[in-house]
Formats: sequence, C-alpha cells, structure tokens
Amino acid sequence: MVTTESAAIDVSAERRHERNAVIASFLGWTFDAFDFFVLTFLIADIAKAFGELRQNVAFTLTLTLAMRPVGALISIRPSCSSSVISPRTTWPRRRCSRWSVQSSAGS
Repeated sequence: MVTTESAAIDVSAERRHERNAVIASFLGWTFDAFDFFVLTFLIADIAKAFGELRQNVAFTLTLTLAMRPVGALISIRPSCSSSVISPRTTWPRRRCSRWSVQSSAGS
C-alpha cells in the first residue's frame, strides 16, 4: 500500500525530472538557434575561406534554414517515431543509419 507521503515524494521527483527535461530542451533549442544565427555574422569569413561569393554563402544558409521544416517532416531519427512521412516501422533504424553513413562517405 502506498502512503500519501511516499506518493507525494514520487510526484515531486517526477515533476523535477519533467522540469529538467523542459529546461534541457529549451537550452538545446536556444543554443541551436544561436549557433545558426552566429553564422550570419561570419558569412564574409566563410566565403573567403572557401573561395566563394558572399551571395552564394548567404543563399546556402537561407536554403538550410528553409529546409529545416522538411527535415523535421521526414525525420528518421528514433526519437521521432511519430514522423509524418517515415515512421519507425517503415524505415528501420539500421537501414537508415547505414544509408546515412554510406551517403556521407561517398560510397
């Protein structure tokens, strides 16, 4: 039998974990946005380093930002099993991981 005191402790611990998860996800989102925003200040340096025009680098950043919702829609990460286009049952994780590694390696 569960006493009200031990149930209150369990609820308190659960709420603390939920709060920590929300804080961690907010900080992750914030740092991701900050990282992308900092790139806008470095367009000239990036263009110079890669020998490209500033307009090409800016256009690439614009495309990257525009494609984020598309990536979220077709996400194949295990944590996104409720994805609209490719749920985990359709695209097994091993096959997707293998494809990702092979395509980035160029083989």
